Formats: sequence, structure tokens, C-alpha cells
Amino acid sequence: MNPVAGDRRGPVVVGGVVVLHGDDIRHMLLAVRHIIGRRRREHLPVPPEWSALEVALAQAMSAGPQSDAAAQSVNETWLSTREVADRTGWTERYARRRASQLDGRREGGRWLIPESAVTEHLEGQRE
Repeated sequence: MNPVAGDRRGPVVVGGVVVLHGDDIRHMLLAVRHIIGRRRREHLPVPPEWSALEVALAQAMSAGPQSDAAAQSVNETWLSTREVADRTGWTERYARRRASQLDGRREGGRWLIPESAVTEHLEGQRE
């Protein structure tokens, strides 16, 4: 049974969409971060969709209104420094050092870098 829209006891399911409120968002963010952290500790790749979900949940947790740029960034594919290092041949440390130059942002104590910025950088290196 789905709770009514005014009821904040749990997620609301509308068709194929799940609407989360308050603590539900925080709990989901903690779960996603736990799973991502575990995969990293086990040296397994983290799907970009999971990183994007983490960013979207973190943005939903912020108190302020989101700008259009922030809304567009949720649709961007975000890469961890490990994924950037794998694609570029850099070390993870060097990827962290270059993250701010590649429009990266800190989320949950780690860098997330837009895939488009990495692609543009690699294309610029080839020319």
C-alpha cells in the first residue's frame, strides 16, 4: 500500500517513479555510498550510473534551490578519479590533482569529474 502524498512515513510510488522525502533521501544516499565504497575497496568498477545517482541524491539533500546548471549536471555522466585514471593513463593521484581543472566537484569527500570534460581533454591531446 502506497502512502498518500502528505504522509512522510516512506517513499511514494507513482507509476514507475519512486518519490523520496527527507530521511528517505538520506537513507538512500547512505546506502548508495556504502555500496560504492565497498566496490572500491574490492577494486571493482563503479558504474557511472551509480555515481550519477549519488550526485543526484546529494543535491536533493542540499537545503538551497538548484540552479539550471545543477539540474543539467545530474544528467551528466560523472567519473571517479579511478575511472579518469583508467581512461587517461594517469595515476589516481594525478587525476585528483587535475580534477578542478576538469570542472570536477567534491561530493562526499571524493572528486567527481564530468565525462565530457575528460573526453574534451583527450581530444585536445590528440590534436
